[in-house]
Amino acid sequence: MRKDKLNLRTLAKRMNLKSSFPKRIKIKKSGFWILCLCTLLSCGTDKENNGKNKDCKYGKPEAIFSSEVKGISQHQFERNGYNSQESFILNDTLAVEIYQSGCNELIQEFRQYRPSNSRSNAVVSCVELLRSFVELSPDYMSFTDWANVIEQVAPDIQINVPIEVSEQHRILISSIPSGQQRIISLSLVGK
Repeated sequence: MRKDKLNLRTLAKRMNLKSSFPKRIKIKKSGFWILCLCTLLSCGTDKENNGKNKDCKYGKPEAIFSSEVKGISQHQFERNGYNSQESFILNDTLAVEIYQSGCNELIQEFRQYRPSNSRSNAVVSCVELLRSFVELSPDYMSFTDWANVIEQVAPDIQINVPIEVSEQHRILISSIPSGQQRIISLSLVGK
């Protein structure tokens, strides 16, 4: 390599561009950072889109229940992007958790915590849970439809095995022992 090889700085000095050369670089760097900032902001969602990302079919999850509904106590709701966790006590007796997630496929998982010595059938427990939601308020009538679907396919349901109930919907019922409790989980999946 020759020692007298010219680089851009040397060339700028020789052409007496010393004062304009650094400014041009700063403008390019500033432009780069502005472009990065604009790109990051455009990746988020906006209020006009109701929290929906352009690439997502569903918006961010919302709480299904609230502490203002009679029969719901100790209600909590936490959302993290396109995932959420909601928990409450139903009718002062049953602990319930609801997990929602999804962008182009919506998953709602309803967990109920029963005593480990409970002999209730998991499928029956899930239907009863959905019907108890409807008893809280007419706002929850859609749970009747799900309860009816589960009752119709009940003979085909196997615990811990997903079952397709339509081209767009699947359900999964699980029963998981957990110390002094048994977690009965119902997952409703929609495309």
